[in-house]
Amino acid sequence: MQNLGLYTHEGKYNWVAYLMADTNNISIKVARFRGTNKLDIVERNEYGCTCLIKAARQVLDKLEMVNTTTVRVTGEAQRRELSVVEKPALREAVLNAIIHNDYLFMTSPVFEIYDDRIVVLSSGGLPPGLSREDFFKGRSLPRSRELMRIFTDMELGEQLGSGMQKILRAYPTEIFDISGSFIQATFYYDKEALAILRNQIPEEVSERRASVMKMLSPTALKVLALLMEEGAKTREEIDSALDLSSGDAVVELRGHGLITKESDKYLVR
Repeated sequence: MQNLGLYTHEGKYNWVAYLMADTNNISIKVARFRGTNKLDIVERNEYGCTCLIKAARQVLDKLEMVNTTTVRVTGEAQRRELSVVEKPALREAVLNAIIHNDYLFMTSPVFEIYDDRIVVLSSGGLPPGLSREDFFKGRSLPRSRELMRIFTDMELGEQLGSGMQKILRAYPTEIFDISGSFIQATFYYDKEALAILRNQIPEEVSERRASVMKMLSPTALKVLALLMEEGAKTREEIDSALDLSSGDAVVELRGHGLITKESDKYLVR
């Protein structure tokens, strides 16, 4: 543990050791909202009060379930997978927010899920000595070298700064809002992926409830398409058929009055 830099000069555990401990007071929040603003929160999860590595993996798993993937068939029957948010870019943004967050004032990263975007927010602004230009060039100046090393050893970090290049390969620098106290990255959902998901809904229903359909999350669209095509299913059957966790989507669809529950099965109204 001495090699990991988890001790003070006095031989006591330091702040990084506290973040790696099985029990601490650092809690990372993931919130989901109905619509495109913060007026109606439908789910709030807190991951943490445990080893930061474990919390990071829990956040990644949660956002992976939200980041729906669909398939586009192009010329010569070639299949191309499309996610509503580019997966490598989102993963890097999440890990950067967790690794480079300033935890000294007990503030944690926050992740917000809306019907049209995912927002990644970390506190502390840019690390001292790192300019905006350096930040976008992917130059590495971690707030905590010890924390960066641990995450890299666990294959959850990029010491060479290549993570930023993965983000900028898919998104412009304008997705970032940088202030002295915060860094926010906003990932709007891919319009093509959403269009494919919405096209899975029969045209007559789309026209009748067009305003509602525009508000649905990608996962909800996928669940609704499945129920319309194959009929009533239990939560377990939906999860198995789509290879995802449908809990949030079911709540969303019921809230909009698009599906109902009879016995243990969900069906379209």
